[in-house]
Parts: sequence; structure tokens; C-alpha cells
Amino acid sequence: MKKKIKSIFEMRHFLKKAGKIPGELEVEETTRGPAVIGEIRYNSATFESNQPEASAGVLPDTNTSWCHWIDLIGLGDIQTIQQLGKNFALHPLTLEDIINTDHLPKCEISGEQLFFTLKFPLYHQESDTLELRHISLILTGPNLLSMQEGNQDLLIPIKERIRQDRGRIRKGNTEYLLYALIDYIIDQYFFIMDTLGDDIERTEDMLIDDPETNHIQKIHRIKKRIVYLRKYLTSLTKAVSQLQGNEVQFADANIKVYFRDIYDHMLHINEALVTSKDLQTTLLEMNMSNVNNSMNRVMKTLTVVATIFIPLTFMVGIYGMNFQYMPELNWKYGYPAVMALMLVIAAIMIWWIKRKNWI
Repeated sequence: MKKKIKSIFEMRHFLKKAGKIPGELEVEETTRGPAVIGEIRYNSATFESNQPEASAGVLPDTNTSWCHWIDLIGLGDIQTIQQLGKNFALHPLTLEDIINTDHLPKCEISGEQLFFTLKFPLYHQESDTLELRHISLILTGPNLLSMQEGNQDLLIPIKERIRQDRGRIRKGNTEYLLYALIDYIIDQYFFIMDTLGDDIERTEDMLIDDPETNHIQKIHRIKKRIVYLRKYLTSLTKAVSQLQGNEVQFADANIKVYFRDIYDHMLHINEALVTSKDLQTTLLEMNMSNVNNSMNRVMKTLTVVATIFIPLTFMVGIYGMNFQYMPELNWKYGYPAVMALMLVIAAIMIWWIKRKNWI
């Protein structure tokens, strides 16, 4: 079965928007569908969770003693996204970036709002495919909006951590919640890199155990996956770097220590990606060497066979000239004698080639 991953040259959204009004929201017909909204309010002592029936009822909270988290699942519901954008005073271009699932990760400051978008990696083992889901995070005061691509809730572990009051997430503000979400998503890349490393090791074993087979398709799939990841991880590293820099100011001055820790994680992931790229190049060289060796063995065999038949062909050529005065033509034992001589010559040639260790 042919295995695929998403193209590394995704430009469909940008081509579709070319020449149109900036900030105008538009999604493909196949991705349209109702969105699911979840609303969580919590502090160190209290936890509340509900699912509003309409986005119009989801309003920003001004009470800084609470953390207000609004989570939207599904980017095909334009009306819901527009209503949330209106409620939370989001710029139209920000809304466009939210629904543009091909957008690179970035960090952007607009007034009192912080917009951060990144990709959640999903590896499907059954089909050996890698998928990167688009997630946008908007921090505005005690409110944090998260908008997820697809119909699967990818942030359940963080919600359970809040519900069960594990760690210090309930003791922090929405800035710490932003950190917790980004940290959890970036940690998923460690699993992806581990899977990629296992894939490279399996391919290396196949190249050693089965050198006769050309594994170029498998190696090409690994290369494409590395390029696909690097496309987004490079931008994500820059976005995380902005969070720990002076460009972004947080109410909690200590929160940047946590973002520095995330940046260290990104450095490790990028280093693992560079190592994977080097190993993929080595696999490609090993495969080419195996293919060349296999071809050389074929050519060697054909050369040995041709070498054995050269003197035999010479003899056949002589007796095939059919001159009138050739004594052997009228000799009773001429034919068996020539055949015997040819067998002897072939045996001597084979013995000589083996002595030279050519076969």
C-alpha cells in the first residue's frame, strides 16, 4: 500500500485568497461543519465547565481572579468564529490566520492580545502517516481562546489536569495556561522524532539484511517527512523565541522562565531533526551503494560467462568457415574431438577464474 503524507508545498489557501479582500473568511466546502465550544473557568479553589449552545453567549471575562478558557473544535464554522472574533475584538486578519490551516507557526502581538499559532503532530501508525493539525491560541487578559482544526479534541490531557488539580496549573493565571498548552503540544514532537528515529533504524536494518532490494521509496518517504517537519519546526522555534524575548511582556514576570524551557525543548527537537536528516542522507548513500554492488555482481557474472565462451566462440568460428581443404571436416572423430576440446577449454577457464577469486 502506498503511504502518503501531506504535501510540503501546501499553498492552496494562499492561491484561493489571491486577489480577494483581506480578512474575508472562506473555507472549503468539504471542511465546513458545526463547531463545538467548551468553556472552562477555574482558580485554585474552584472549577467550572460548560458547553454553550451558541457562540454569542461566550463573552470575555474581566475578573482576574479566574482563568477563563474557551476552546473551539472545528474551523469550518465561519459564523461561530466570526462571532467569537466580534466578542473578543479579534482583528479580521487574525481570524483569517486562524482558519488558514496551511499557515506557518507564528507569535504576534496586537495591543493587549497575544496570538500564537502552531501545529499539533498526529502519527497514525496503522497507515504510517503524519498529520499536523492547526491550533491557534489567543491570550487576552484573563481569557484564553484555543481553536483546533478537525473534530477531535487534542487538548483533553490539559483539561483533565485542570479538572483534577494536578501540578500547579490551577495556581497560575492564563499566561501559565498558555505555557501549559504550548508545552504539551511541543512535547508531542518528541514522540514524532522517536517514531522517525525508529523508522530510520528499521530502514537501515533492511538495507543491511536485504541489500539486493532497492529501498529508495522508503528512504524518499523519510526524507519528505523530515522536510515536512522542518518547514513548521523552524517557524515554531522562532515563535517560541519571541515569547521569551523582550518583545512580549507578561503580567507574571516569572513566566518567561517556563518559555525558556520550551525553547530548550525546541532546540533539542531541531537537533534531532538535523541528526535524522544526516542519517537519511546516509541511508540514501547506503542504498545507492547496494544498488551499485548488485549491478556489479550481475555484470561480473555476465563477464565471467562471456570470458568462458570467448575461446569456444573462436573455435566454432574457425570450423564454421567451411573451407574445402580442412582435414578435420572429413575425420571420423572430428566432431566429438572438437566438442571434447571445447569442454576441456571451458573447464580450464573456470578453474583459472576460480583461482583468481573472480567467482
